[in-house]
Amino acid sequence: MIQGEGISRLVDVSVACRYLAAQCQVKSGNWTEAMEMLGDSNPFAGSSNSGSKIPNSDGGIKVEASMCYLRGLLMLRLNRADRAKECLLEALALDVKCYEAFELLVGGEMMGIDEEWALIEGLAYREQAQEQAEFVKLMYTTRLKKFKHHAEIDTARKKLMEEYNLADNPDVMFGHADSLYAEYRWADCFAITSRILDLEAVHPSTLPLHLACMTALPHLHSRLFLLAHELVAHEPDSPSSWYAVGLWYLAVKRYGEAKKYFSSHLPQLFIGMEHIQLSNMQLAESHLAASVALCDSDPILFNELGTVAYENRKYDEALKHFSNAVSRAKEVRGSQSMWATLYVNQAHAFRKMGQLLEAKEGYMRVLEIEPRHTIAIASLGITHHLLFELEDAIARYHESLWQLMLLVYSIVRFKLILMSPSTQSPG
Repeated sequence: MIQGEGISRLVDVSVACRYLAAQCQVKSGNWTEAMEMLGDSNPFAGSSNSGSKIPNSDGGIKVEASMCYLRGLLMLRLNRADRAKECLLEALALDVKCYEAFELLVGGEMMGIDEEWALIEGLAYREQAQEQAEFVKLMYTTRLKKFKHHAEIDTARKKLMEEYNLADNPDVMFGHADSLYAEYRWADCFAITSRILDLEAVHPSTLPLHLACMTALPHLHSRLFLLAHELVAHEPDSPSSWYAVGLWYLAVKRYGEAKKYFSSHLPQLFIGMEHIQLSNMQLAESHLAASVALCDSDPILFNELGTVAYENRKYDEALKHFSNAVSRAKEVRGSQSMWATLYVNQAHAFRKMGQLLEAKEGYMRVLEIEPRHTIAIASLGITHHLLFELEDAIARYHESLWQLMLLVYSIVRFKLILMSPSTQSPG
């Protein structure tokens, strides 16, 4: 990365290095810097080596397509949904094997039914995927919404099951179950969802469909009751668990109790948290707002609202939410260590607002709870630095580096233990 007379940075001469560097910036949370490295648009568009008709010579995914996908992901993080969609469509047009772009477009509900169909019909499968062209198109077809093109979707699924021997593939089976449910064939749908969950205990797309079938079939209500209890016992933080409880009350016509569970703030909260993980801040904010309308006392909810505001660089609003979360956390019984994340987030917001003494106090409070909290140690070093307390800053920087080295050593040591002949099973 040295730059001088006659020497260029790798990111300036290698597209692959530029893409890798942008990924590093994304992992570090430096979205603006990553976008500056990638550019606001595809710089290779229109060149002789770019276009949907040109396959990748090594058979992998084109770096150009991967860069377009990453650009689209960054656009979502920066709340530019329309541009994100354009970038993701460009990524898929450049390389049909860029499944991440397809998953984000279809799984993220970024397109309508007709738009989805037009997309998969217009992709250059033959030019880009060669021998796998038909397979890729069939897999994409089975993922589409089931309200139109029933015959084409059924044909695609049957080909995958019969010609590609994927009859027991959970994703292919889910497509079949989804179609059956849309046709009100609940018993047939339940048989398939049961088979999927036997093959793969955790298949997030299948469980809600499985529960809905049990609700629609009276003879399965007792099993729904037992399953709901099991889900709540093992996964109390999962929206599906409380959805199952609400469905059971609905099935036995106890509508008041059903409404209570369907109206719980938790499903909206968890959906909002998932959208934060997907960097879709607009949808996250919408679900969190719906959650806070149902419950205005959950500190975790206010922490997530603060996270959205922080990621949108609205630091004053973030500080308000984080402070609200901290004050409500004090009312919750339990160990203070549960709330270290709330305190460190509040301190981050103080630092961004220039309230350095408050930030310093916040990081110190975290370290009273968790003395080895690496993020708090490093952030405290930054705060000392900004306050021109240089000796304290250097000490904290060294401490955070030492904690990081210990973590790396532990990981390497663990891998060596796993690789040791003494830990291997007899041949």
